[in-house]
This record gives sequence, C-alpha cells and structure tokens, in this order.
Amino acid sequence: MRTRPQAAFVALVMSLCNHRYTATQFALLSSVEALGRVFLGWPAAKLVGIAGWGPFFFVTFLAALPGLWLLWYLRKPVTQHAEMSEGRSEASLSC
Repeated sequence: MRTRPQAAFVALVMSLCNHRYTATQFALLSSVEALGRVFLGWPAAKLVGIAGWGPFFFVTFLAALPGLWLLWYLRKPVTQHAEMSEGRSEASLSC
C-alpha cells in the first residue's frame, strides 16, 4: 500500500508547481518518478539473484544517501518557496 508516501510526494510536487500549469507540471514530475521503477526493476532483480537480499538492501541504502542528503540540503529553499507561494495566495484571496 503506497498511499502515504504517494500523498507526501503529491503534496511536495503540488507545492513546487506553478498554479497556472499545475496539471502539466504534475504530469511531467510524476512521470519522472516512475522512471526509476521502470528502468531499475530488472537490474535490481539481477542484483538480488547474484548477491542476495542482505547485500541488495545495503547497496540500495547507499544509493539512497545522496538523495537524502539532497533533501536535507534543499529543505530551506523549498520551505521558503512554499512560504512565499502561501503568502501570494493569501494576498490574492484577501482582495
């Protein structure tokens, strides 16, 4: 069941999208999300077959570290962007 992580991803993508082009940008960003699943499925199966599950999980943990570091590094700019977007939307609603 992927509903919670997928909901978090949707919330992040929607906060990064320009509201005039939300549907197009969301479609493009969600397709990019699927690329890993499509193109890395068979190499992952080969790696599990060769090395086993323990080393596979360790390799995937190491492969995830750069992405986690990037999330940590970009947390302030994303928060600032979301706050600016929220301020603009509140200003447009108060008119």
